[in-house]
Amino acid sequence: MRSISDYSVTVDRVVLNDRTHARYLIEENLRDDVDFDLKKGIDTFVDKCESIEDEGRLHPLCSWVCAQEGDNLKEIFSGAQFASRRGTMRLIAMTIMSHLPKSIRPENAWTVIAVKVGDVVMLCETTKKYDRSDLLSSYSGFKFEQYMTADKPNGETDTDAPVDNRAVFKKMVRSDLEFEGESIGICCAAEIDALIGEEAVELKTRQLASNFGFFKALEIVLQSELADVSTAVVGWKTKDLVVTKVEKLAISHFKPSLCGADEQCLAFLFTVLRITKENLEGRDACDISYVPENGTIDFNVFPRKEAMDLLTPEFKKKFKLEEQK
Repeated sequence: MRSISDYSVTVDRVVLNDRTHARYLIEENLRDDVDFDLKKGIDTFVDKCESIEDEGRLHPLCSWVCAQEGDNLKEIFSGAQFASRRGTMRLIAMTIMSHLPKSIRPENAWTVIAVKVGDVVMLCETTKKYDRSDLLSSYSGFKFEQYMTADKPNGETDTDAPVDNRAVFKKMVRSDLEFEGESIGICCAAEIDALIGEEAVELKTRQLASNFGFFKALEIVLQSELADVSTAVVGWKTKDLVVTKVEKLAISHFKPSLCGADEQCLAFLFTVLRITKENLEGRDACDISYVPENGTIDFNVFPRKEAMDLLTPEFKKKFKLEEQK
């Protein structure tokens, strides 16, 4: 597993192949006597949901590709057969656990479109929602990031400034899923909360005197394993959303309670991607849908024209897709 690209996405959704928008952990805040009010400044929150609401689901991936040199897509993705947002891979992987009898819910349904361009299959969710239905929950996480990070190593933070989550720092992470002697190469575009030197770190909050629970722990472990992250920084908060203690934990801390569920999820992801690859033989795209009520994942033909509409004009020009009918 390795990062093949560090890159930033500006407020105008422009990809920069650098760390312009990277954030760095303020390590002096790793202590048990902090007083971080996660509600502070919520009225001035600048939320990217408003600016990306109409953005095509494959556009961020296409923009990254177009910012790279060369016109061989498989080489750009370092030989990977599949590429997507990290969250899309995690969503598929966790399905085997969310379909346990006590966890089956209609709202867990999802649809992912797989678009094949040359030797690479690009995945995007059509069911992902960008909304502000739980504004405080969303805001509090970003506010914690503001308290804990600076825009340069050993820097300081201004917690009176509006929280603005539009500009982000990401890594494109290349890894291999291996199962029963077979291997599938994947690339995941992952937002990085913070860096400690060269190490990527996940930032999380949790209520005092409560554990993370099975699904939250599984989510953290899978999210980290798909992005080559080995450390989490946890802010322990009161019911009034005030963080009083911050500690650093190894991702391995969350694994014992999973009893191997993360490995099962990655094996399931491998199986879904393998079947997707088989379904795309002689096709340009397919629709992958999880139907909780039926306990099935269905693979259906997706029209080529609609698949091409998911790609940006710049991407299609770079790979001469407009010429192919």
